[in-house]
Amino acid sequence: MSQAPLPGSPPAAPTVRTLVLLNPGNSLPGETDIIIRSGNDKDFRAHKLWLSFVSPVWKAEIDALPCTAPPALPVLQLAESADVLRLLLQSIYPVETRSRPKQLDRVRSGLEAAAKYEIKVAINTLREYLVHHDFLTKAPLAVMSIALARKLRAEADRGFEETFKLREDHLLRDCPVDLTGRDLAALLHYRHVRAEKMIEWLDAYFANNTEEVPRCEACGETAAWASYWLGEADYMLVQHPVTDTIFSLGFVKNAKAYHLHGCECAGVEEPWQGELLHIKEEMDAEFPIPKHWIGD
Repeated sequence: MSQAPLPGSPPAAPTVRTLVLLNPGNSLPGETDIIIRSGNDKDFRAHKLWLSFVSPVWKAEIDALPCTAPPALPVLQLAESADVLRLLLQSIYPVETRSRPKQLDRVRSGLEAAAKYEIKVAINTLREYLVHHDFLTKAPLAVMSIALARKLRAEADRGFEETFKLREDHLLRDCPVDLTGRDLAALLHYRHVRAEKMIEWLDAYFANNTEEVPRCEACGETAAWASYWLGEADYMLVQHPVTDTIFSLGFVKNAKAYHLHGCECAGVEEPWQGELLHIKEEMDAEFPIPKHWIGD
C-alpha cells in the first residue's frame, strides 16, 4: 500500500517516460491537462500541477489562462523554440534518460530560459551540462563566459582553469558572444603577466645554476641547442604560460635536433647533465595553474 504524502511535502511528480513533440489535437496518456506552445508553433502536452510547482512564473501565467471546455486544453504560449522547451521539460520531468545537448549554444539558451522562468531544477541540470568534458576541452573560454554572464562562479572557475590548456591564438580563435571586453582584458593581462614572471624565473634559474646549463666541450660556451631551447621557451610561454609545453618531449626533441648543427668552434657538445623534470617540478610549484577566476 502506498503511503500518504506528509503535510507540506511537494506534489508527487507525474510519471512520464518520454516527452513527445506533438501537433495540436494529438493525445498522450498520463492525464496531461495543458499544452505548451513554442515560439515556432510546436506543442508539448504537460501537467499544470508540475509546471506550477517547478516555476513560479509559469504558475502565474497558468493561473491567468482562460478556462477551456473539455476536451480542449488551455495553451501556454512561450517565446522559446521547441528545442529549448524540450531541453527544459527533460530537465524538470523525471524521465528515465536525458540527452545532453551537443551544442553549447543550446545550453546557453536553456540557461537563459530557465533563469527567465525561475526553474531551479533546470538550472542545476544545465550547469552540469555546461562543464561537460567535451565543452571544457573544446571551448573553455565560451564555458567561462557563459558562466560569468549568469554568475555561475564554480563553472566559471572550471572554464578559466581549462583555458590554460590552450595557446592564446587558439583560445581566441572564436571569441564567445557572452565574453565582455573587461573579462577578456583581465584574462589576457593575467596570462601575459604570468608569462613574463615565468620567463624571468627561467632566466634567473639558469643564471644562478650554471652547472646545469649544457656547454660545448671544446670552447665551454653554452651549447647551441640549449640556447635555442631557452629562446623558444620564452616565445612559447608568451603564447602558452604553462610548463607542459616547453618541457614536453616534442619541444625538447626539437631543440636537441639543433644540437646537430654544433658550435662554431666545431667542438663536441656534452649532453645536458641537468634534470629537466626537476626544473619543471620547481617551476610548477612556483607557478601552479590557477583554479579560480581572477576577475570580480
